[in-house]
Amino acid sequence: MLFDNNTFYLFTDPMCPWCYAISKELDVFLQKYPEFKLEVILGGLRRNDPSLITPEKGKAIEKSWERVTAMSGVKFGEDIFSELTKEHFTYNTEEACRAVVTFRELQPNKTFSFLEDVHELFFIHGKDLRDLDSYTPLLHKYKVDQITFAARYYSDEMRKITYDDYALSKQVGAKNFPTLTFMQNGELNALSTGYRLAVDLEKVMEKILNT
Repeated sequence: MLFDNNTFYLFTDPMCPWCYAISKELDVFLQKYPEFKLEVILGGLRRNDPSLITPEKGKAIEKSWERVTAMSGVKFGEDIFSELTKEHFTYNTEEACRAVVTFRELQPNKTFSFLEDVHELFFIHGKDLRDLDSYTPLLHKYKVDQITFAARYYSDEMRKITYDDYALSKQVGAKNFPTLTFMQNGELNALSTGYRLAVDLEKVMEKILNT
């Protein structure tokens, strides 16, 4: 993939709590730079992980998310905590990443908005993002035909593009999610590797623009 100048690149994952936390900060930040495009790249936080989360591990994850709330103010729904402590829960993000990739192929200009909605499906409502039916309300919202979406989602092409995203994330060194970068004059500049407030993102961005 060739990076376009004057473009933000967000390396993220739909089931990453810090990615969920930063989304509202990004809403504020991006409004200040409407002249620049945003591209969403899926990093694959826990891809192809078939292991079940034990109730004990689920409790530990819930505890770790308290720090996310303390730093960002975002809330997690009771439904996701209920899911985390069930015997059958599998924290595999590949299907969720592929759903966002599929949507990106259909409506690229609304990918970030769709990603935010997927965050809420998981972190607020505790939906199983491996189940394609979980995305039905969002497909209605964005007027995406369900049959078309399903056909693309299950295709080898979407699987390949998803893994291409993973490879691109690794190539640029985006090991922590979220990672936000900005391409200017052929150079990919890091604005954030992890959670950051909008005001702090703006400070870094102004330095980049004034270099």
